Amino acid sequence: MSPMVRIPLTTEHAVLGFLYQEPMHGYELHRRITDTTELGRVWRIRQNKLYALLNRLEQEGYVTTQIEHQEN
Repeated sequence: MSPMVRIPLTTEHAVLGFLYQEPMHGYELHRRITDTTELGRVWRIRQNKLYALLNRLEQEGYVTTQIEHQEN
């Protein structure tokens, strides 16, 4: 099979790749994806869409949520 026939990478793959490297919160993920020195040159995603994606990935069992309480 030609490498050009493969299924294209999706935003889900990018998110899972970043989370595989290290745990991070949605804001940090959005910053990393939209950073012009990284994926921001090819992918755009609004923050609310990213949070919806994270919720879906959690429901499907690909990611888990960890709540960290912070002081004021």
